[in-house]
Amino acid sequence: MKAYVEKQLKSPVWVIDGRWRVNGEVASRGITAVLDSHLKYHKPRAGSFKQSVRYGTNLLFLRFFRAAISMIKRSSKALNFEAEVARLVVRFTGVREETANAFARSWRRRGDLSKRAALQIWNGAGIHLQIGSVVDRQLKELFRGKAATAEGLRPESIALLCHIGKHGLLPLDAGVKVTGYKLADGHCSRCGLEPSTPTFSTEVDLVAWNPANSTVELIEIKTYKGLTLDKYTLNKYRYQAWLSWIMFANTFPQLASFCRARLIVVSLVSRTVLSIPVAPRRITGKILKSFGCFDNWCRQRMALCAPVPTNAYRLPHRKSTPASRSRLKMPVGLRRSSNSFFRASK
Repeated sequence: MKAYVEKQLKSPVWVIDGRWRVNGEVASRGITAVLDSHLKYHKPRAGSFKQSVRYGTNLLFLRFFRAAISMIKRSSKALNFEAEVARLVVRFTGVREETANAFARSWRRRGDLSKRAALQIWNGAGIHLQIGSVVDRQLKELFRGKAATAEGLRPESIALLCHIGKHGLLPLDAGVKVTGYKLADGHCSRCGLEPSTPTFSTEVDLVAWNPANSTVELIEIKTYKGLTLDKYTLNKYRYQAWLSWIMFANTFPQLASFCRARLIVVSLVSRTVLSIPVAPRRITGKILKSFGCFDNWCRQRMALCAPVPTNAYRLPHRKSTPASRSRLKMPVGLRRSSNSFFRASK
């Protein structure tokens, strides 16, 4: 069965090239930017929990900043600011020395030791994003069969590999490009529509084989800069993993019947791994308007790709008119209590 899956992975229905064009003709775009614009983060109300836990604060930066300020206060006037700050960046994040030196140089030129200024430079350098890219690249190389030693892997990559090995998953492929593009067919009126624009494509991080239940596991890897993952970011990750699942089944329909998806998040602070089975998400009016590919699938066809909840297509709220309210008005006898109704009918 595993050999069959490996063979089918080499023959997709839709081929996405390096320029993200479907079959070399139809241009496509990614799904991350659209999800970022529609699933926005809303700051929760103040409560009894600490902000670092509730808001998902960038603890990776806070640990570095506290150590840097403490080092500056203890040192003498002959402090080599750039060298010491770069050393702390490498110590707390493990990024390349070039990135650490660039951050230290920008902070020195800024001339402001406040946390706000340091955080702006930190986010501008995208340090935690670079760490996530390194972890993603290392895991993809390992799944593609490239040799690697434990000394060259980041701690987050080792934690993810241990978690994947704990579940007994075997690597099949990595970085598989999939798309939601679909031509019109004669299944129903909705499936007979012309392909909607724009066309969306994405990349499945890891594809693994689960010998325990003979299923294909689609793994979405995410890194996080805090200890806990706030619910808004988690909701966005779940949407992304579910859309990737649907697009994978659309690109490889012969594998759709025994596919499963899993979201794995690792903390850059504690190296804690959180594994979440992907469940179907709501297709709200806003999501339906943004992702036009949903217009080319009826509920039955989408259910063949991935699990779909009964309330997947939630229509926008419609205000009732006086005429509709009069039609929905209950008869006078039925609006009474049951006892009074039966007494009136005697």
